[in-house]
Amino acid sequence: MELVDAMVNIGPIYAGDKVYAHAGQNSVMEGAEKSYEMRRKLYQVTDIFFDYRLNTQNGYAVYTNQTDYYMPHSPIGGGPKQLGLYREWTTIESDHTPFDEAGIPVVFIESGDYNVAKEDLGQENTSPRFAPTEGMISGTLFDESQHLEEFFRALEEESNINLPTLKDEVESETEANETIEGETEEEAEDEEISIDRLSKRINNTAFILLQLSRRGPINYSFEQ
Repeated sequence: MELVDAMVNIGPIYAGDKVYAHAGQNSVMEGAEKSYEMRRKLYQVTDIFFDYRLNTQNGYAVYTNQTDYYMPHSPIGGGPKQLGLYREWTTIESDHTPFDEAGIPVVFIESGDYNVAKEDLGQENTSPRFAPTEGMISGTLFDESQHLEEFFRALEEESNINLPTLKDEVESETEANETIEGETEEEAEDEEISIDRLSKRINNTAFILLQLSRRGPINYSFEQ
C-alpha cells in the first residue's frame, strides 16, 4: 500500500446533469479544514481540465461539489465521525472506499446534480421526468443512451445552452481554411463528425485519467 500514490474510481458518468470529481472523506479535517496531501490528485484533475481547455475544445466540463452542508465523515486514522463542510468530497461508498479508509488519496468521478437541497443529495437528475425513479437513472428503465441523448438535447435547446462542441471546432476550422481542391462544401460538411454525449464524456474522462497518471507523486519526474 505504501507504493500506491492514489486510487481513481470512475463511476456512472452519463445519466447525471454534470460530471463531478471528488476527493475522499480522508481529505476532510475538522470543520472546513482540508488535507492538501489527500486532495492533491483532485486538484490535478481540475488543472488538467483547465490546461487543456476541455470545455472550450470539446464541450466537456468537470465540476467539483461546492455545496455548504456539514456532513459526518470518518477522520484520518479512524476514531468517531466528525462534521465537515461538504465540499469536493464524496459520501458515496464504492470501489474507492477501502482506499479512502486506508488513508490513500482517492478521486471519485461521477455524474449527478449537487446544486440541490440537502435531502436531494444522491440523485442523478432532478428533472420531473425521472420522478418515478426518485431522480435515479442508472439501472432503471431510463438507463438507455438513445433515450437520454434525446432528453439532454431537448433540455439544452429549451435552456438555450450552446456550449462549444467538437463539431463547432471542426466547423470553425473548415470556415478558416480553403476547401480541399475538388471537394464541395456539402461534401466537407458530410465528413464532420458529431459526437454523442456519452462518447464525449467517456473520451474526455479517459483523457483526464491518462494525464492524471502522468502526474506522479510529489517530487516525481515522469520520463517521457
